[in-house]
Amino acid sequence: MTIDDYFKEIDTAVQKCMNDDISNQDYVEQLTSNDIEKSKKIINIRKELLSPSDYERLGGYLAIGFFTNFESSERMSLFLFMFDIGNLLVVRRLKERFRVYDRSLKIFSKDGNLFDCIREKPNSEKDLELIDTKFLNNVQYSEVFERNGYYYQIEPFLNRASKLALCRCAAFGLKTLKPSVRSGEAPRFQ
Repeated sequence: MTIDDYFKEIDTAVQKCMNDDISNQDYVEQLTSNDIEKSKKIINIRKELLSPSDYERLGGYLAIGFFTNFESSERMSLFLFMFDIGNLLVVRRLKERFRVYDRSLKIFSKDGNLFDCIREKPNSEKDLELIDTKFLNNVQYSEVFERNGYYYQIEPFLNRASKLALCRCAAFGLKTLKPSVRSGEAPRFQ
């Protein structure tokens, strides 16, 4: 495996995490359980890139108990691979949150008519970033909304003033709280 192959593996892992809605840790644990040969290739290339500062910075992770079937430098390589995936995953998920709405998005898969709730601009064009909350039921004056048994949350990247202003008219980046599970039970608030 070359370094270019390693970066392709990171991209593949990130895509799998996003498609399957799993964490980078789950991905690496599954990989080390199901594909030892591929794991060894990843370990070997990542091990070549280990530096003394990696050992200092990440040495405490060895006590956690993950990847115990491997020796310490191999475990360190797997942790770094997991963190490399995690760093890119954060960026990709952030980018995904600001994607323009279209019917193929997961948020519209269960409640197909939700797409019809997209806010209209003053010129009557669809505003493909905002869902009009007048079609949703707010849950306990929170950032959570309900529609047809599905729960959605206003995007947390809006600042507080924007959230308050938008709660009445639109929700930017609305997402399902449980995208793959229909839940008739409202989220609990403490």
